[in-house]
Amino acid sequence: MGPPKAELADLLSAEGEGQGLMQEALQAVVAWAIQQLGLARIYCQLRPENELAPS
Repeated sequence: MGPPKAELADLLSAEGEGQGLMQEALQAVVAWAIQQLGLARIYCQLRPENELAPS
């Protein structure tokens, strides 16, 4: 059995954009996944057309 693996996808309505909600949620989920699941690596794939995503 190898290291634990997990997948996460996110979707946010237009009304929630630009408020930092997804950043806050993802920070909490990543911290939980590292602490509780023992994940050692996190990979991220951003959509280039998402102008609000941090670079």
